[in-house]
Amino acid sequence: MKRLVNNDLGLKSLAMVQVQQLTPLHRQRRLEMCTAMINKLKGKLASKILVFSDKKDFHLSKHLNRRNNRTLVASTKAVDLVNRFQGRPKFPKKAMFFGFIGTDGKAFPGIWVKGTMDAAQYKSILIRKVFPILDATYGKGNYIWTQDWASVHMANTILTYLENRLGSEGFWSRGIWPPNSCNLNPLDFSMWNHVNKRANDIYHTSIDAMKAAMERVAEHGQGLHHHHLQEAQAQVGGLCGR
Repeated sequence: MKRLVNNDLGLKSLAMVQVQQLTPLHRQRRLEMCTAMINKLKGKLASKILVFSDKKDFHLSKHLNRRNNRTLVASTKAVDLVNRFQGRPKFPKKAMFFGFIGTDGKAFPGIWVKGTMDAAQYKSILIRKVFPILDATYGKGNYIWTQDWASVHMANTILTYLENRLGSEGFWSRGIWPPNSCNLNPLDFSMWNHVNKRANDIYHTSIDAMKAAMERVAEHGQGLHHHHLQEAQAQVGGLCGR
């Protein structure tokens, strides 16, 4: 079938992907804001690195690839239940991971968040870990910080700190990042899945073991090549119009 599709028909088979559902009004608003965002980046900010950030809950369970994880049997009556089904606890243990990557393809060491992130913890992470790394890598004033507009990011203490630390051109305000657009963030639509399926390809006996595996993948780039990051970043412009 693959040869028929690829060679005879000259087509590619793409899997269905779940994305943010948009109303016509959301789609129009997103297109307008994306156009303004891209034009802004083509102007005086063109020489600066864009840094995407996001946080993600990872659960203590083995990654399941629904398309490729299969078991071969002669009959459905001979199914090995151990190999056929993967158990999932009702309330799995989890840990929150905060990551950030640059449009030049650089991925930085992720940060584990204690419990649920609030404004105070987010500000502390920015002050003690994120901005020192970015300043040392790119130099002050040579990058633009982006964040989605979760409630913790909209806190007055956070906005005041970002304005004082980076200036109005140093971070994306709420009026720049399009609403309902989590799939414009390369961490969301590409990197998190990449890290998860490599770090959780085996069962981990504890949260600490899972963290250690994820840190190895994220920090040392196991299977995560520079061009893969750049390809994910390049998709942002194409997704803006969808």
